[in-house]
Amino acid sequence: MGDPNSMSDKEYVLNIYKAFREKVVHEDNLVHQRMIWFVTLQALLFTSFAILLGDMSTATQKAWQLELDQLRKLALVFSSVGMVSALAAALSVGAAFGAIDKAFNDWNATIQSWKECPKRQNTVVDLPSVIGAGKLSGTHWFGKIAGTAFPLSIGVAWLAIIREVYGASVFQF
Repeated sequence: MGDPNSMSDKEYVLNIYKAFREKVVHEDNLVHQRMIWFVTLQALLFTSFAILLGDMSTATQKAWQLELDQLRKLALVFSSVGMVSALAAALSVGAAFGAIDKAFNDWNATIQSWKECPKRQNTVVDLPSVIGAGKLSGTHWFGKIAGTAFPLSIGVAWLAIIREVYGASVFQF
């Protein structure tokens, strides 16, 4: 970042801005990576489950295949992995979104305290928000929809699959 004593106030503020912006970009990249891994895993699980469903529909017709009860247990394993990974994805993406919000709030607090310093009021440069849309009228939430709603909706889909395969009795303890 450089020595704060050897640069102008505007350069110093710009370097601080760049540090906050890099933090936001880093966390956004984490969201992207986590969602790619999540989608890949879910695609593999759903494909495997579809193959398993084909086996379940013909299990009574072919003696060499696993028994229907064993296939249902395997369906429960696939669904459980799907639900757990959906929850893990939602939580880890939520953590990254929380870090982005913290960087945004910390940047705003930093720049506000800088503006309140009488000898530096005129040295603050106009910079864009450290997050894409800023927090104008709540638009920043629109960017979070896919990262949070998608894993949760996939988790609910796996839950519905378990209910369909096992019936309502699986949820009675």
